[in-house]
Amino acid sequence: MRAATACLVAVLSLLQIGTAVAVIAITAINLGNVQSLQDVWKLNQKFCLASADPKNMSVCTYIYAVGAVSIVLTILIGLLQLITCNMCGCGKVMDAVFTALACGWWLVAGFITAAHTRAANSARPAIPGSEWRNAVVLLCWATSGLFGALFVVHMLRIGFSCCRKFSKKGQQNDVEKAGLRNNSRAPSAAVELGKEVAARPYMLGRFGGSKQGGGNAGSYLSGPNI
Repeated sequence: MRAATACLVAVLSLLQIGTAVAVIAITAINLGNVQSLQDVWKLNQKFCLASADPKNMSVCTYIYAVGAVSIVLTILIGLLQLITCNMCGCGKVMDAVFTALACGWWLVAGFITAAHTRAANSARPAIPGSEWRNAVVLLCWATSGLFGALFVVHMLRIGFSCCRKFSKKGQQNDVEKAGLRNNSRAPSAAVELGKEVAARPYMLGRFGGSKQGGGNAGSYLSGPNI
């Protein structure tokens, strides 16, 4: 089970990094690096096709930031856990917290990009690049779902770890109880043996004295005839 969950975490982590890179690449190539939309616009001016106002570059900058922060934090947390030996055993908890926050991070990004995409797609005159805007929105939702799946997997790993600890603790308690029972039996057996050993001289003295007395009596009876 541990190997299966580790493989699943690795696959989901690679997928979410891939979708984040795809969001940045699509925005940079098809939406945020446009030199001119029409001949009447200046050729040296850049435009962002991710919103209804192509001259406003803030939406493209926001998309870059969302993807970059996600990728950088994923790599940094992985390196931190590697350097600190899984955060001294708390790596699973950190992974669960980070994936929950990242899921919300991409969920908010999905809502924001979806709102700007709807406005851009319904703008008149029409703004080109609707398919790329829709792709960015879908990738934001997909990345949020991948982080949500990672959160579930990390919580399952935490649950399995707790169950294993409780199981080991229960087994240890059973062993300790069995040891205490054996220790309690050992002194009682030793006491019985001691009583038996202590009683042997008494019994020997008692029965030995009786036999000696009987012998003396016999000697008296068998004495010389008068």
